[in-house]
Amino acid sequence: MLDTRPKASLQGTSPPPCFVLHPGDSRTPLATVVPDSVWPGMWRVILPGGQVSDMANMARARDAAECFAERAGCDPRMLHWVQLTASPRRTRSGKSTNATSSSLLRSQIRKLAGANVYA
Repeated sequence: MLDTRPKASLQGTSPPPCFVLHPGDSRTPLATVVPDSVWPGMWRVILPGGQVSDMANMARARDAAECFAERAGCDPRMLHWVQLTASPRRTRSGKSTNATSSSLLRSQIRKLAGANVYA
């Protein structure tokens, strides 16, 4: 029998990267693609108003974000993606702190999304 339950995430691992769609040189995000907190390999699109899409694979989520941007009147040739990752940070003692970088990435996602998506 096929096990369809979500797989538990490993403790101490950094979250996967998220992707932010920007128009041209603007720093204002049009959409953010974030990993689903329950189902690995699935992603959600967060729009500027805080609306969150249904789950989709990475290709479909990015395509949906680009379609939203085009409907909002943006030139598709001017859109670009920025990847946010949790890179290990070093403390004054020289030790790597993955927990700190993971929490920083989560706070960046919440700030960009305006919603508590990655809990």
